[in-house]
Amino acid sequence: MRLTFAFLFLLTNIVFAQSDQRFWYFGDGSGLDFSSNPPTVLTNGAIFTYDNSSTISDSVGQLLFYTNGVTIWNNQHVVMTNGSGLNGSNSGGQSVLILRQPGTLLYFVFTVPEFANGGCYYSIVDMAASGGLGAVTSKNNLLFTNSTEKLAAYYNCSNNSFWLVAHKFGTNQFYAYEVSNSGINLTPTISAVGNVHSGGTYGYAHDAVGQMAISPDGNTLVTAQNYNQVVQIFDFDKTTGLVSNVAITSFAKYMG
Repeated sequence: MRLTFAFLFLLTNIVFAQSDQRFWYFGDGSGLDFSSNPPTVLTNGAIFTYDNSSTISDSVGQLLFYTNGVTIWNNQHVVMTNGSGLNGSNSGGQSVLILRQPGTLLYFVFTVPEFANGGCYYSIVDMAASGGLGAVTSKNNLLFTNSTEKLAAYYNCSNNSFWLVAHKFGTNQFYAYEVSNSGINLTPTISAVGNVHSGGTYGYAHDAVGQMAISPDGNTLVTAQNYNQVVQIFDFDKTTGLVSNVAITSFAKYMG
């Protein structure tokens, strides 16, 4: 089930990809280049990850860096300056997500742990550093404690900003942070709606495990809970970051 929703999350991002999403590095050194159809297989990655990864390119599709939530590699496939020791996980379902600060050469790398074993953090990469290869200039800044493995983002073209959405374990609270050309707004939009994400066995079926995604039009958010075997579908307000109006459907109905 976890892999099914991982695939759906990936498919959404590929279908609506821009130049900054040209490359994807994942698994054990594997990669894909989406500038061709079908994509070109790459084998030059330095990454190792069991689950999620995140890769970013520039506006013309040139690779900048990629990460498994623990280590960041630059476009030469070597560890970026100060790019080790991030508080993510190479076995968390959605352990890491990269967002650019609009209009700058700064990138936010958001990380969450596996099985709610820690908080949601952000680190900052400055691509003007290290001769254009980038460097981590601020690392492991805490946003909130007890995060699930779920991260999603949406680009709001009307004001050239992003929403980063995470979920706090042991609660029914979504945390939405806006990233604009001014940086990250550290005061989140908090929405208490839907099921509490809690329960399960650490290392196995656990409600921190699952996937979260936002629809391409920015109007719908979906989460999957592993332990409770529930999919939740919500309205998402792309102007305010508010999550509301839950509809709950069991995995069994989705999978037949």
